[in-house]
Amino acid sequence: LIEKEGQKVIAYTHQSFQEYFAAVYLKDKFCRDNRIDQEVLEHCLEYKRWDETIVFTVGKLDNEMAKTLIEEIVKYDLYLASLCLGEFKGRRSEFRGLINELLKNIEKEEAQNVLIKIADSELIEKLIKFLAATDMDVRMRAVYVLGKIGTEKAIDVLIAVLKDKDLDWHFRERIAYALGKISTEKAIATLIAVLKDKDMDSYVRGSAVDALGKIGTEKAIDPLIAVLNDKDMDRDAANALVGIFEKLKEAKQDTLFARIYSQNFDNDLKNSLITQIKNVTARRFIKLSHLGKNTKLK
Repeated sequence: LIEKEGQKVIAYTHQSFQEYFAAVYLKDKFCRDNRIDQEVLEHCLEYKRWDETIVFTVGKLDNEMAKTLIEEIVKYDLYLASLCLGEFKGRRSEFRGLINELLKNIEKEEAQNVLIKIADSELIEKLIKFLAATDMDVRMRAVYVLGKIGTEKAIDVLIAVLKDKDLDWHFRERIAYALGKISTEKAIATLIAVLKDKDMDSYVRGSAVDALGKIGTEKAIDPLIAVLNDKDMDRDAANALVGIFEKLKEAKQDTLFARIYSQNFDNDLKNSLITQIKNVTARRFIKLSHLGKNTKLK
């Protein structure tokens, strides 16, 4: 885990080890006579490279000192203070004001990244409520964060929103994308229904196709093959089929390849799809190519 660089210098091959041991040292530097040493804190806050070490330090302090340190940090940096909550062992209810302030800034990328890292059940519930916000940008950011968190607690609400054709198509497209990121089988039936619905906006359908590929369910194979001749969906469907192919065992890969090879659809797209499968299977493609040659076209 460590290596010597010269005779007097030790370097850590993984930065987290260095940051952890720096936090052990910093704990005693920060806390003097049951108070935070303001001079040491301000010196560390001058440089972003200390951020992870400060977060680790919060985790090593008792609850009261950790709370005091976070309260000091928030005077300088909302996002770093919020990030420290991920290591805080006390009750987060003591920092409701801090969390609410973070949520107010959800449109900012830095706030989103912090929310993803410190998410707990209470924070997830607040993000779910944001799906009904009047500000569309806030709703979009909440969907993005929920997808990145990967929580199944939001599934029922996300599915209900996806089904609602009266809502903005761009919003529903992001919903489908989030369902793919969460990768839950609970969403499969709805995503397939969206794919099959030709009255649905093509961007929403395309995002549903992408989600099915990410989930990697065999249940999506038939409806995806069915749209290989749909000019709005064919390329998305081909990519999704590759995503599913990668997750199958070899015997089922063989069956799926034979099915794809037998289909009559755009030749350039078929060649592209076969090339992607070749890249996935490497030398095993030798066997698959024989399967293809012995398969009749439909």
